[in-house]
Amino acid sequence: MSLSTQTEQFFLKVFKFGILVLMGLSLLGSVIALVVGLWFMSATPKAPDPVQEAPKKEVNIDEFLKQLEKPGEEPQEEEKKSESPPAKPAAPKYKDEARKIIACLNESNTKSQLQLPPFSEEVIEEFRRDLQRVADMAGSDRGQPYVDDAVRVVCAILQHEKVIALRKKNKELRVFIPAVNFHIQKWDELKAEARRFEAAEQKRFEEQQNAEELRVEMSRDKGKAALMGAGAALGLFMLIAIYLLIAAMESHLRQMSRSLELMRTEPAPRSAAQD
Repeated sequence: MSLSTQTEQFFLKVFKFGILVLMGLSLLGSVIALVVGLWFMSATPKAPDPVQEAPKKEVNIDEFLKQLEKPGEEPQEEEKKSESPPAKPAAPKYKDEARKIIACLNESNTKSQLQLPPFSEEVIEEFRRDLQRVADMAGSDRGQPYVDDAVRVVCAILQHEKVIALRKKNKELRVFIPAVNFHIQKWDELKAEARRFEAAEQKRFEEQQNAEELRVEMSRDKGKAALMGAGAALGLFMLIAIYLLIAAMESHLRQMSRSLELMRTEPAPRSAAQD
């Protein structure tokens, strides 16, 4: 066998080996890309952390007591804001709560050794109307919870031992109306803080939800690209396989052709009669 023939066979083997390696890599790549693509396509959005409710806070009377203890200073009464009267008179509400608050005031007056008679029903009814007007004001976040808390806070202030002691020393010290106004102010501040907290939580929830939807969309885009890559790798594998099949068929046909030519060129055997 000549050197050129050996060299040709060597490069032919190298070529066949490269073709087989390429086929293996394309098949392996198609499988890997298929698995990765399906994994990316199966991505689902994670549920964001639920919206948290604002922490429950109560009006603390310590700030009011500190204002009372400051020498020469006492809580100022707020001026009543002018409000348009309702179109229809509201049904009477909060009568029991108004009685409880006035009862606390009467008890505080007694403990403070103030020579004041108990408040009449007319005063209680007037206070009830003011309480209802403030609690049911349009656009306010008050209502029954505010009234219940007003009973707790105002009574706690009026019957506090420090308030009793200060009122004993200073008969002119006004506590009731400032306590009511203090509760209104602090209640509204706590409600506004709660609304800001809940708005921030809602914004955080929506941002997390949008981020998850974007992540899933990007993941599915990657999955589509991976599946397209898997299809391309599989197509390359099939092309190489078809090429090798055609090459094998061509080589087999060439061998058959050579065999037929050899058979035609061989001399026919002599018969015994001719000998």
